[in-house]
Amino acid sequence: MISFEFNDNNTGHKDLYLHFAGDTWICDSYYLALDQAILPELEDGTKIRSVLCSLLQQWIDALKRLSKEESVYLPFDFSDQSTRWLECSLVNNETVVSLGYSMTQGWALTPSKLGDLTQRPRGFVVDGPSIRCQLEKIQKSLEVSISRCQ
Repeated sequence: MISFEFNDNNTGHKDLYLHFAGDTWICDSYYLALDQAILPELEDGTKIRSVLCSLLQQWIDALKRLSKEESVYLPFDFSDQSTRWLECSLVNNETVVSLGYSMTQGWALTPSKLGDLTQRPRGFVVDGPSIRCQLEKIQKSLEVSISRCQ
């Protein structure tokens, strides 16, 4: 399934773990620490956990609104030159989730206030594995991720 967790190593780097399609993608929490919409005076593990919870809740909310006519895009890796995303689409009563990237730069997004996740990110390309599963299972696994980061 899909899970996303923060393992605080006090560096802001290589401390976010996305578990997806039987593999793990390691990312930096740096841009979560810089998010000014939540706890703007902090850049520590407490803030990163709060921003991560907000990010994951936005994912769940977007998935709840997912319809057969659209896809939603869930960012998970915010870097200087690009971002990595999960593209989620409904196909024959299953959710297809694919890993990809965009040339949208990490600093151009506020992880805790993403806005409309139905808009395909600029230059989005699927470049990784895809899975098929029930939407409810994805939502439940993300709820578990939220409970672990609180």
